Amino acid sequence: MVNNCYSLSRISELLEWLQEATVFTKLDLHGAYNLVQVQVRDEWKMAFSPRYRHFEYTVMPFGLTNAPAVFQHFMNNIFQDLLDQFVVIYLDDILIYSTSWKDHQQHLCLVLQQLWEHCLFTKLEKCQFWQTTIEFLGHCIPPEGIAMEPGKVEVLSSWQPPWRVKDFLQDTTIHTKLEALFVYSSLPKMEKKIQITSLYEMVPNQEYQNKGILLLLLYFKWTWIGVLVKEDEREGFQQNILSKFSDSEICVEFLEKLKPFHISAIFNGMKHFCELYDIIMNSKANTVIVYEQNVLLLRVLLYLPHMEEVLTKPKAKVWILVSELDLASFTFQKGWDMQGLHGAISFAAYSNEVPGFQTFLQNRDHLFIKEDFFVREVWEQAFGCDYPSSRIEEGTCTGKERLESLPATLFEMSMTGHSYSIYNSVSAVGYALHDMQSSLQKYRMLKKGGKLQNQQPWQTIPTSICSERCHPGYFKQKQEEKPPCCYDCILCPEGKLSNKIDAKYCSGCPEDQYASKDKISCIPKTVTSLTYEEPLGLALIIVAISFFLFTAVIFGIFLKNHHTPIVKANNRGLTYTLLISLQLCFLCALQFLFRPGAIICLFRQITFGLIFSVAVSCLLAKTIIVVLAFLATKPGSRMKKWVGKQLATTIVLSCSLVQAVICILWLAKAPPFPEADMITVTEEIILECNEGSVCMFYCILGYMGFLAVASFIVAFLARNLPSTFNEAKLITFSMLVFCSVWLAFIPAYLSTKGKYVVAVEIFSILASSAGLLSCIFFPKCYIILLKPELNHKELLTQKKH
Repeated sequence: MVNNCYSLSRISELLEWLQEATVFTKLDLHGAYNLVQVQVRDEWKMAFSPRYRHFEYTVMPFGLTNAPAVFQHFMNNIFQDLLDQFVVIYLDDILIYSTSWKDHQQHLCLVLQQLWEHCLFTKLEKCQFWQTTIEFLGHCIPPEGIAMEPGKVEVLSSWQPPWRVKDFLQDTTIHTKLEALFVYSSLPKMEKKIQITSLYEMVPNQEYQNKGILLLLLYFKWTWIGVLVKEDEREGFQQNILSKFSDSEICVEFLEKLKPFHISAIFNGMKHFCELYDIIMNSKANTVIVYEQNVLLLRVLLYLPHMEEVLTKPKAKVWILVSELDLASFTFQKGWDMQGLHGAISFAAYSNEVPGFQTFLQNRDHLFIKEDFFVREVWEQAFGCDYPSSRIEEGTCTGKERLESLPATLFEMSMTGHSYSIYNSVSAVGYALHDMQSSLQKYRMLKKGGKLQNQQPWQTIPTSICSERCHPGYFKQKQEEKPPCCYDCILCPEGKLSNKIDAKYCSGCPEDQYASKDKISCIPKTVTSLTYEEPLGLALIIVAISFFLFTAVIFGIFLKNHHTPIVKANNRGLTYTLLISLQLCFLCALQFLFRPGAIICLFRQITFGLIFSVAVSCLLAKTIIVVLAFLATKPGSRMKKWVGKQLATTIVLSCSLVQAVICILWLAKAPPFPEADMITVTEEIILECNEGSVCMFYCILGYMGFLAVASFIVAFLARNLPSTFNEAKLITFSMLVFCSVWLAFIPAYLSTKGKYVVAVEIFSILASSAGLLSCIFFPKCYIILLKPELNHKELLTQKKH
């Protein structure tokens, strides 16, 4: 017969789901186990034969070993979508619970529908509907909290206490009547609403123990561990505990079984232990958790090197032992060295010194109490003597042996945690009976939780990890095909940092800060912009002012020699306008060197575009007038009426007006504004002017380019006119320089970052303005200052062939 491993629900777990419920309905199935059909051709397995007949069950009968598990599985499959939602089931008892009357009606209909579809029926006389207080599985469930059924408590309250201790111990019915005392090895968490006052835990809670082990591993950063577990508990360990370890990023390098050690199969057992020993000592895991209640197997495992059964040298390991571990040794292990367990950590149940316990142990005649056969056997094994017979011989126990002389590994004089729990349980029962008899106020025992005993600290904390810890500035990257605890430490990428050990990822700094070179901290960025206070800005100012003064000198020369033919040629007014616009071009570069503000950003590109448009318009007007003037000299030409100051003024104003319209549209649509660029340069915050609309900015440059190209084309066509009008050649060359500068400006402007973008634009302004000044006015100044004999009308009008 193989037992069905399907477990029944624990009553305490079922009661946990009833915390907020206020309305209940209880159903009791009719037939119970008989509702399960026996598989065809398996009827003979449950046959029975009286004297003259043979019977075979077609349904599952009562009394079978696996009947409860099979029936519970049967019911859970039917109600799997409703379980723990508003239904709890224990065998044939069904409890429907709800938080409101409206919901309860819907829940009850769903349950009855499931029963109807599977042809299951209930006993109406045992069903209770729409109850606010109900009895279920021996408990009374009112809205204010869960309690025992009054009928069961009445057994205790009406029980006549014995007069003698002997009567109390001989009363075998005490074990069935003390149902008010709950004894659980692990009780699930309950809300405050569920109050079970008659509760005392006599054995350590497994859930708290596992939580304590987990916290211990996390505290010491032991993320790469090994586990030894009993052979029959491995599956449960994997389901209940390994998942919690994985959630906390604790990896298990090996999970091995601790098989029982049988003398009859000693060779196979030793082979298994040798293989297990090699696995443990060759692993990188320096922390090993032992889920085994008996220390015998662990001590045999660690004693293998002394027996010369293994070649692998022992290594220091941290052994974490469960709280139920029995540290008492067997007799044949009395002489074994305990250093193998040095550094082991055990979770012990809480214990305290009971007054008089030591005196009781020392004065009690353990050996000669007839009823105490267990102590007699322990005594013989501990002291290596035989129980005395009618005559005393050598090696016979005398009863004078002292328990305190035994090593602590064999016998502990202090009360263990388990004994202390039993002591408290018996005391609780005694006090309860005393209070019921004397009608005194109920004494409430104070439940004391477990605690980790103080240990001597290590001089060096051992490590148990798969990979070395990642220092600040690095982050963990999981190694392929390995557990999460095995990783590589990767340097944080540029601009990222990690300021803690074993960082999972690198984070960025705030926008106004940047990561340090070691990538462990953020450093505030420096606020900067290209201003006159910097060396580059100061140099540009000096250049701009120098060209401005140089242009002013040329302007003064032309004013002083305004009556000379070379100044009068090609419209003196346009020449003066061009010189003034060039002076303003040099000055407008200075506004780019002030700290960006609302006013500066709003007007610096606008003034630059308008001033340059006036300058280029003057050159365009000069070239057009040169062509018209040449055409006007031909006999019968009507172009004479177009040649004059009015035409020049019209050309300059109309061309400049178009640029002014573009600037007005720019200001109306998306005007420039100051902003802080925190991205372009890693370590700096660049104060700059956002153009608002890049399209409008390039429209201004494009229109200036259009005027320059038009001037270049007209001047290029007029380059071969008679030498009297040779200014066309100067304009052609100046426009070639002007266009070259601004064509080179575009890629340089787009590729430059930070505050040097402004320097590129300033350089283009100064270079293009200086090109116009030098190409057009330097030759004329040369004639005025150094060759005055050429500055005569006769020479200017002389034709050269």
